Amino acid sequence: MTWLPLGYFVAAGVALAAAALYWLDIARARRALCAVVERGASPSPLAHPALHTLRARSMAALGRGFWLVRRGDVIGAELALGGVVREELGAWEQRVLDATRALACLENLDVARAAKLAPLALPTLAPEVDRALARVLVRDAWADATRLVAIGRALAAAGPHLDDSRLVARLREAELLTGELDADQPPEVLSRAAIEAHELGEAAFGDRLLQLAERRGAYR
Repeated sequence: MTWLPLGYFVAAGVALAAAALYWLDIARARRALCAVVERGASPSPLAHPALHTLRARSMAALGRGFWLVRRGDVIGAELALGGVVREELGAWEQRVLDATRALACLENLDVARAAKLAPLALPTLAPEVDRALARVLVRDAWADATRLVAIGRALAAAGPHLDDSRLVARLREAELLTGELDADQPPEVLSRAAIEAHELGEAAFGDRLLQLAERRGAYR
């Protein structure tokens, strides 16, 4: 029977403990980021950043940047994002990073740049943020039926909380392709779509949807 040196077991134990601490650090950082994005919790700064992994530090910086931009502090958010290493982030975390930058563009009235970032950001799991970015997408493609088709499908895949924007995209697409709105929707759905259209700044389109909703309600 061959006996392994005691040092082998010590080294293996140290390696396992280090790996466990590494993944525990990342898991805690991700939970904290989820709380900021999904529930609007205030981000907690890392007490001793040097003791944390680069990925955990990146997520902590991202959480602070997201929280600040949601409060209109674009400068503070940009400073916080300086501590984010994109390559260290997972797929969802990268979407949150793109969403943070898109929101900063909206605060700076750079809608064109926000529209380019929005497809990379959705979904973030923050319903209010996703709806804001969905509206930017639909508004940016307002005159392009082909893009609206793709956007409608993407919003359907992103989640039910984007149904209003998806419906507005589909109705507008039908109008562009056929010259007529697809009114085969319950009046309450059309009314919600009308509100969404008004929020996009398309008052005339929203008014037409309201008229359709009223007509369909009268014939029920």
